[in-house]
Amino acid sequence: MRAGRLTSRAMIQELRPDLSVLEHGRVWVDVRVKDAAEGSAQTGLRMPTKADIRAREVDRLAASRYLRLVRNDRLFHLLEVRPLGNQGEFVMTADELVGLPAWFEPMAGVERPCRVYLEYSAPLLDDLQQVVEHRTRAQLALVETGPIEVDDQLRVAGARYRVMGFAQDSDDGVVRSVWLEAL
Repeated sequence: MRAGRLTSRAMIQELRPDLSVLEHGRVWVDVRVKDAAEGSAQTGLRMPTKADIRAREVDRLAASRYLRLVRNDRLFHLLEVRPLGNQGEFVMTADELVGLPAWFEPMAGVERPCRVYLEYSAPLLDDLQQVVEHRTRAQLALVETGPIEVDDQLRVAGARYRVMGFAQDSDDGVVRSVWLEAL
């Protein structure tokens, strides 16, 4: 990899256990998205294909951190960071988080921009895994929203929603799914 190929500036971010974000500075990177498999459609906030990202050796790069491209606000969650040969370079495998632009409005705190993946007719299951009803479900990146509580609000494309609760098995530490009610 040559220095001229590192064309994107990215912020290195870390999500702390209290869901606050710690900035670790910036780095120049080269992002390459792997070819999508035929018929792979986006079914959540994570893109179905992985991205390969290269950078000069920086000790602040580590798995489970995030890279946010400065120019176009693309957001990547780093899954693996490994050295590439002995040339002082890293190659990283990452999930890209993609969704509609939105504003998260917590009951206590300042509103902030985020991205959201909406599923308008998601099945709500009971304890016996039977469909009780269909609701609107949203997936949000915790690095953008921080803690999410019931009654927080979300604005997406001119529509306003209230968080009604958390979807079962909804939090993997990166993405949280919540049930929404249109206001």
